[in-house]
Order: sequence, then structure tokens, then C-alpha cells
Amino acid sequence: MTEPLALDAFASVTTAVTKRYGPSPMAFGVLPLVSAFFIDIVTLSRSSSSSRSEVPSCPIC
Repeated sequence: MTEPLALDAFASVTTAVTKRYGPSPMAFGVLPLVSAFFIDIVTLSRSSSSSRSEVPSCPIC
């Protein structure tokens, strides 16, 4: 199975930038935070579009 060309191109650019400028220590902190924020936004938009009756209630809460 081959990967899509867009991912190959992104990997090539990322590798070229890393070789020229070195790895970015800030990216190890910023990237997870931005990714988590994006996932929260997507999850929020999906949960607001579905009805609340689908979510089971918590018996402990």
C-alpha cells in the first residue's frame, strides 16, 4: 500500500527544513497543544450537532 503523494511531499519538506535549521524544541510543546485544541473544537462541533438523548447518563454522577 502506498502513501498519498501529499504526505510524501510534506515529509520531504519537513525533512529538508529540519536538515537545514535543526529540530525545533518549541514544536514539541506547541504542536500537542494546538492539536489538542483542534480535537476539542471538532469534538464540540460534533457533540452539539447530535442530540443529547444519545449520550447515556452516568449512574455514579
